[in-house]
Amino acid sequence: LQTGVDGYALLNRLAYLPLATIGSLTEVFINIGKAGVINSVKGFGEALETSFKSISNDLHTDLMSRHGLTTNEAWRELKKHGMAMEQAQSQIGNRLAGDDLIHEGLQSVSNKFFRLNFLDQWTKFVQLTSFASGKNLIQENLEALASRGTQALDSRAETLIGELNELGLDYEKGVQWINNGARKDDEFYQDFVSGAARYTNSVILQPTAMSNLKPLLHSKPTTSILFQLLGYPAAFTNTVLKGAS
Repeated sequence: LQTGVDGYALLNRLAYLPLATIGSLTEVFINIGKAGVINSVKGFGEALETSFKSISNDLHTDLMSRHGLTTNEAWRELKKHGMAMEQAQSQIGNRLAGDDLIHEGLQSVSNKFFRLNFLDQWTKFVQLTSFASGKNLIQENLEALASRGTQALDSRAETLIGELNELGLDYEKGVQWINNGARKDDEFYQDFVSGAARYTNSVILQPTAMSNLKPLLHSKPTTSILFQLLGYPAAFTNTVLKGAS
């Protein structure tokens, strides 16, 4: 019975999602609304440059020159982010089509399908763009707050602090980190990177049952077959559109 359900789900994916990548092209522009035009353009440029360097096997040079990392530190950060992206790889197609397929053979066909239509590659590029945009946003907010010194907080500062709070960052610790030279070996830097990863997850939605971004009916075994392709639209409505309003 489960194989039959998975087979039906796979047929729906193959029938309705061959052009899913085209529909996802605008996803990268969500960064403009969240991080601003300048930070988004910087992030897009960094992602393009990093993607090219990955082909030329010179992946660490950009992080070394742009963020002042040593060779080992650059590789370590890239590996950490790369591992996170690899862990999310199995969800790239499922985030549009529903939950995981139980049948391993059918799941393999599904993964190859989303590789062939470039949704896998595009999602990873948007992940990298969003990660860089998130780091730029956090850095910009913290530097702006640090430049105020002991001035009283105004509405602009409250907005910056609110954006940092949404990413799970303590702005006071962040300002202290900036004033101390924004060192990569500081304990706060791990919070900094985690905040960028949290920002990335707000752009690259993962509407799994655990994420609580879609109704329970979309995840229950007895009803999920009726809502296979509605998980992502529901998550998008409950996060991106809700946030925009």
